[in-house]
Amino acid sequence: MVQIKKKKLGDAILSAAQKLFCEKGYLGTRMAEIAAEVGTSVSNLYVYFPSKMHLLYEVYTPMVTSRMMRLSNKAQSISDPRKRLQLIFLTLWRDLPQDDNGFARNLMQAIITAPDGLEKPHYPLIWLEEITNDLIKSCLPKERHFLVDDRTIAFLAWMAFDGFVANLGKGEDRDIERVVDHFTDMLLGVDQIPVKAALQGSRMAGSNHN
Repeated sequence: MVQIKKKKLGDAILSAAQKLFCEKGYLGTRMAEIAAEVGTSVSNLYVYFPSKMHLLYEVYTPMVTSRMMRLSNKAQSISDPRKRLQLIFLTLWRDLPQDDNGFARNLMQAIITAPDGLEKPHYPLIWLEEITNDLIKSCLPKERHFLVDDRTIAFLAWMAFDGFVANLGKGEDRDIERVVDHFTDMLLGVDQIPVKAALQGSRMAGSNHN
């Protein structure tokens, strides 16, 4: 017999899953605990979600989507293209990994421990790459739009996001602002780098040769 999905129960499952993922992490949360929180059976969870990973994606996608829309709105209010780029990459590599008490770490746990052959939901990543690509492209002069025509830069930005999430809270000595500055300068090109930054880079290069 085909079971009919009920939106109210589906929403309750998502709410319970988000609560437990926040409290116990992805690895520490069992499907049985989510079912008990909702007052349903484990088998019923799988009627709504094919796996715990798919459940996590359904929880996290609205969170990250909302965050990216806020980023888009804020970026549009900044006229300086360099400052817009800095905002984009700082959001992806510093702020997003820390949002909601580091909720994105659950995503890394899910990906790393996923069984072989389990197909991951790709639609959130595609959308995230597209909006990120559009944001980056809007900051670049037209002659440099070719850099983002194939979305490779956006893909790289989200790969870096994964790396920052994986290392979040481990005390690594890294200067994200400096990384962002370098990445921004490479995308904009030498002609777009502020004179002060260019002179500083020249002085550092000269001192290294002495």
